[in-house]
Amino acid sequence: MPTKEQDIADNRHSMFTAKQVADILNVSTRTVHRLRSSRELPSPVEFGGNVRWRRSVIESWISDGCPSDQI
Repeated sequence: MPTKEQDIADNRHSMFTAKQVADILNVSTRTVHRLRSSRELPSPVEFGGNVRWRRSVIESWISDGCPSDQI
């Protein structure tokens, strides 16, 4: 059985889809893609045609007030 510390570590390294980011921000997925294109959203990780955002990066970005100077 995983410990609480392992659960926290696993959560910290999890990835969000555009839909999940949209749900967190209470916007559409189209808006997430627009924010990404305009570099107002932190850069995602892309692999094998998939686009994901690191949970820790999105949470930090939100806690910092969603600054638009992300690259």
